[in-house]
Amino acid sequence: MEQKKSGRVVPQVTVVVLGNARLGKTTLAAAVSKVVHEKSPQAASLRSFADIANAPKQDYQGAQIAYAQVAYEAKGSRFTLIDCPSADDYRKLLVTGAVRPDGALLVVDAVDGVDEQAKQYLDLAHKAGIRPLVVVLNRAERLDQDGDEAILEFTAKQVGEVLHDYGFSTQDIPVVAASALKALEGDKDWSGRLQNLLDTIAETIPPAVEPDQFAFLLPIETAKAAPDTGFTVTGRVETGVVEKNGDVFVYGDRPQRIRARVAGIEIGGKPADTCRAGDSVTLLIHNVDESVIARGQCVGGYSWVEPVKKFTGSLYLYSAAEGGRTAPLPTGHQARFHIRTAEAAGTLTLATPATSVSPGQIAEVTVTLDREVLMDFNVPFTVHENGHTIAAGRIKTNPA
Repeated sequence: MEQKKSGRVVPQVTVVVLGNARLGKTTLAAAVSKVVHEKSPQAASLRSFADIANAPKQDYQGAQIAYAQVAYEAKGSRFTLIDCPSADDYRKLLVTGAVRPDGALLVVDAVDGVDEQAKQYLDLAHKAGIRPLVVVLNRAERLDQDGDEAILEFTAKQVGEVLHDYGFSTQDIPVVAASALKALEGDKDWSGRLQNLLDTIAETIPPAVEPDQFAFLLPIETAKAAPDTGFTVTGRVETGVVEKNGDVFVYGDRPQRIRARVAGIEIGGKPADTCRAGDSVTLLIHNVDESVIARGQCVGGYSWVEPVKKFTGSLYLYSAAEGGRTAPLPTGHQARFHIRTAEAAGTLTLATPATSVSPGQIAEVTVTLDREVLMDFNVPFTVHENGHTIAAGRIKTNPA
């Protein structure tokens, strides 16, 4: 969410911190807070290790996910580090789309190198579409003797090989040595090196593209006929900008889009000439009839792909404690699927060789719906059964 400062918009960058809890990732988040705060109290709020480590669980569409946020300003942008206390929380965070990271910071032990949990995180990050990545070789204070530089070089080489194995371009991923513990303790040398790490993050992970820079898209929440004037639709603009009298298309419920025109715009009950991402609006649509437009469809620009009935994705099945199922979900299960404002019946097929997924687990799935819905990569979806949300996930592809 963008913030305003001194009359300008401050770019936002969300970075998820990945790594084994014993490698000091939470210590790193606390050290960032301390180092930035001491340099400029206005640039970061001071967060203690205990405060970050004991992050409360937050509800995301029924899923309970514990994570802490450490915010700071650097290089003209507002950065937010996301730290989870457990591997399960990380998986739920990335699979459900509760947070949309712009990049990741992978914490690796400077001596021991990449462990199995780091490999799992890299696999998950790659599947979630996270590409800008910075690697920090933490606990490097143990390497302060002559010849220890060779150990760092060996670890960095191993990191590069693992990154390549999981589909990352190693040329674009910097590897930085640091000591979160020493920086947190106030050591000036390691505090300076931590600041170098923050500079590297700022140079490597760019701010997210502002939503109004994408093609216009309005998921329809309500739709009704306006006698003698056309058709009105309401909703919150997801991306892009549209002007009064601009050409648009209606997507959904059929394979082909339908051309239409925005004859009028209202924001907060007042006429407007333009609406953009984030605005809750009412649009007066011309050149469509009552049988064409309904809730769950989208009004958008030309560049969106045609709606489809089938997609693949990653899914987290809620545990019983989160209001989910008590029994495993079998492949071929039929349920209701919500994508943006659309709701459709569909069949869920698990990726082979899985035949079922147990509550609290993550699975790769293919979903076949009973009608066409506008989809896009990384758009969240939820699964419903008997009026309850039983799972949440992200769309990965739109198969032909």
